Amino acid sequence: MKLFLTLIISVFLGATASGQKSVKSKKSLTTKAAVKNSGTAQKSTSAVALEEVKFKGENINLAGVLSLPKRASAVPIVLIVPDYFSTRDGIPTLKGVHNSFRDLAAHLNANGFAVLRYDRRCTGASECMANSAMANGVEDAYQAVQYLKTRKEIDSKNIFVLGHGDGAILAAGIAAHPDLAGCIVVAAPGRNPSKLLRDWSRQAMVDKNLPEAEIKKQMDRVENVIIKMTEGGHQATDFVTDYSNEYLVELQKLPGYAFSWLLDDPLQVYPGINGAALIVQGAKDRRVKTKDAIYVEDSLKVGEHKDFEAHQLPNLDYFMKENKGEATLASDYEFTRQLDPAFLKLLDGWLAKKLKK
Repeated sequence: MKLFLTLIISVFLGATASGQKSVKSKKSLTTKAAVKNSGTAQKSTSAVALEEVKFKGENINLAGVLSLPKRASAVPIVLIVPDYFSTRDGIPTLKGVHNSFRDLAAHLNANGFAVLRYDRRCTGASECMANSAMANGVEDAYQAVQYLKTRKEIDSKNIFVLGHGDGAILAAGIAAHPDLAGCIVVAAPGRNPSKLLRDWSRQAMVDKNLPEAEIKKQMDRVENVIIKMTEGGHQATDFVTDYSNEYLVELQKLPGYAFSWLLDDPLQVYPGINGAALIVQGAKDRRVKTKDAIYVEDSLKVGEHKDFEAHQLPNLDYFMKENKGEATLASDYEFTRQLDPAFLKLLDGWLAKKLKK
């Protein structure tokens, strides 16, 4: 059985790692760099109440924001699970942050849905634990669902989960349970993450217009780091941090997470989704490719999943925003772009169809 499935099973049977210590989360370098572009924080209004919440993950406390339409009861809800490099508000880049999750929450609130968006372990205001792995993130997301069931304002039979980036793997992992009304995966990896890391690293070098000889030299260093991470048993201090590679910087902070992340096969997870599934991929995404969505879709077909839709949107990028031009490094830094209307229309229609009466 694949490593990821083994880890998920061990977590859901209550296995815990020994000798782990909970520590305060440290802000990532990309998050710090993004502050100046973060925009105005979402605030409570006459129509929507925002509540800072904390809930128990697997042996740690997680922090997030619950936004609830006012004057409503038994509200359907979307739980947003961000990718590892992001926080509850949005997706950072080296020059700023796209507050896509915050903006998506506001859109869903306006359409009558509550939203819980949270900081994954070791990001934002959530606690961190040494040697955390992907399976711990799955359990954290599942505990978020259990927390929502305790809220009297929430319609427990209409809890949806939306996973973005590698958050899609966690979302699919918890959607194996019948607790959820549906699962949405956006920019979901369809290949081993080590392949994605190689793609991202090379793309970053091409963006810098480095000569091919220098790219080869730097990619050799990336390959050596990947090999070392997949050996397992290393600590953060065992690595010489390469601050020029924003992805390696974050992974080197948590070698335990990097070990499971680099080795897991996401295509073993998606077929286990129990219930309705929506796959969304953007043609303007520079991080996760359209072929990934095809692989995800094929995994569901092979698994004989009976209720899923797969859509590729021509102007959708990794940040869930509309890009009518060319997908370039410069477009990654256009923070004023809005969420893709085609994506919002698709999401609204699918949620309306899948609501349980």
